[in-house]
Amino acid sequence: MAKCKFIVLIILIFFSVSITNSSEDRSSNPDHIYLNYESSLPYGYCIGVHAKVDEYFEIRWEFSGSNSLVGIKVYAMIDTEFAKFKNSQSFNSYQLSDGSHVQDSGTFIPKSNNEWYIVFLNADSNHQTTYLTYDVDFIDKVSILPFLVGLIIFISVVGVIIGVLVVVLHKKAKKKRQMQELDQEIPPVSHQIQRESIENAQSVKFCTNCGKIRRNDTAYCENCGKQF
Repeated sequence: MAKCKFIVLIILIFFSVSITNSSEDRSSNPDHIYLNYESSLPYGYCIGVHAKVDEYFEIRWEFSGSNSLVGIKVYAMIDTEFAKFKNSQSFNSYQLSDGSHVQDSGTFIPKSNNEWYIVFLNADSNHQTTYLTYDVDFIDKVSILPFLVGLIIFISVVGVIIGVLVVVLHKKAKKKRQMQELDQEIPPVSHQIQRESIENAQSVKFCTNCGKIRRNDTAYCENCGKQF
């Protein structure tokens, strides 16, 4: 029993340390980044919102413009492509909104572990300015998964230990019950045998002359002939 308690204590300590280390490791890579801004966006200008994320993240974006004549294009791209975009070079990106909407929203899953930009661009043919309100939400979809896996493993191990303890205690109780039943089946004859032996010993008589055992139905000693 003491060994099982010691094992459970070791598992609890290990689980606590693992959760603490996991939290420390994620402190440099937050699992939820929410950015909300408002800005004037003239024609030909862009706004870039970025964060270092990987393919386990989900990026939710939305915008709303004040000018109903100005549509906004939305792109997703990594930092190296954003640098090309800023320098008016050819760049690779994922188009999230085609510029025909004054208000739009959507979701994007990053394709790799990189610094990802969500870019809002005023490229409307009317060449007008709009006042843009935009939100970008970087969400780690599996941030809770390591914790859940650890919790499931911990519960499973504790369950196995408890099961073993129950089986051991059940066997001990069963063995004790069998021993008690066995003791009840053995008749207490030892005192009876001892009492009968004493009574038999008291009924035996000896010859006072030679010491031989005297039979109750004789008047003379069979060994020395002395008369009783």
